[in-house]
Amino acid sequence: MDILTREELVNLAQLQEKWCVSIYLPTHRKGVETKQDPIAFKKLLQEAQELLEQKGLRRPAMEQLMAGARKLQQDSLFWQHSSDGLAVFLSSEGMRYYRLPIAPVEEVVVS
Repeated sequence: MDILTREELVNLAQLQEKWCVSIYLPTHRKGVETKQDPIAFKKLLQEAQELLEQKGLRRPAMEQLMAGARKLQQDSLFWQHSSDGLAVFLSSEGMRYYRLPIAPVEEVVVS
């Protein structure tokens, strides 16, 4: 997934799962900074994991929830073709991610 459409936004808003994770990250289009983006994303994944642990999610369920995002973090080709921002949404239904034309505030939300 790449572009966040109105239809996708409506689908995300209607999603009702027990555990949902939203991750927002400013990214870089080019230059040396692009190498720092997956590192920053990894830190946000660690923050999400800590929040999930605090809310009582057990490790096997957490690993399943975070699996797609961990693969994305390790995908070097993905990080070479970035935009100004990234939004990643995790739930038991899977992962959705969108490149953003603006740089969001770095944030992790677990609910």
